[in-house]
Amino acid sequence: DPTPFYTVGRLFAAFACLLTIALVYRLGTAVGGRRTGLFAAALLSVSPLELFISRLARPDAPVVLFCTMSVWGALRVLKRPSLANYLLAGVAAGLAMSTKYYGVVAIVALPVAHFLNAETRRAIRKPASWGKLVIAGISLLVAFAATSPFALLEWPTTLENLASEGRSTHLGADAYPPLANLMWYCVHIVPAGLGLLAALAVPFGILVLARRDWKKMLVMSAFVLCFLALISVHTLHW
Repeated sequence: DPTPFYTVGRLFAAFACLLTIALVYRLGTAVGGRRTGLFAAALLSVSPLELFISRLARPDAPVVLFCTMSVWGALRVLKRPSLANYLLAGVAAGLAMSTKYYGVVAIVALPVAHFLNAETRRAIRKPASWGKLVIAGISLLVAFAATSPFALLEWPTTLENLASEGRSTHLGADAYPPLANLMWYCVHIVPAGLGLLAALAVPFGILVLARRDWKKMLVMSAFVLCFLALISVHTLHW
């Protein structure tokens, strides 16, 4: 009877989605206040895609959680560049990568926050200013190796799996050229997944945040833009 196996997986997915909604509230509060946080969390809680993946015993829900956690850690680095915040961003990105390999793109927010931080810019010529960023990179690798050891121990299988993901044909999933792929995601998939109201709120939110605090906007947008670029150059789309 496979019921207990799938029940545990589905409960974990639901728990990951609940934590993601809580983190989105913290992100929204950090960039626009409590009202913004509540609005963002409410939009995510009724997102069609979030509701869909919250019921599946698949890695989709946890990878969203860990990516969000890494971006949140990067945003905290912008305000307070403590080692704990660097480790939060690095470890979360490592967990995202071990959950689904593309999750590693979450780490791009951290270097942006690192170089935008006023304290870092003043010390940019000192080798010590790079130390925390290097430690965050090491923590990413350690978190990945500890939670996905067979990706390294069975590296031929890993390469074979990556080659399979990079194949150019699949029934019903053949991609367009990169720019057309990007338009397909932005026009069709993002509104369908987030919900029309949330999709319309995205450009408005970016403009408001750019005027209010352009550094936070860059940190959060770095992940979004890199993720869109990654899926747009893929030879398949889903």
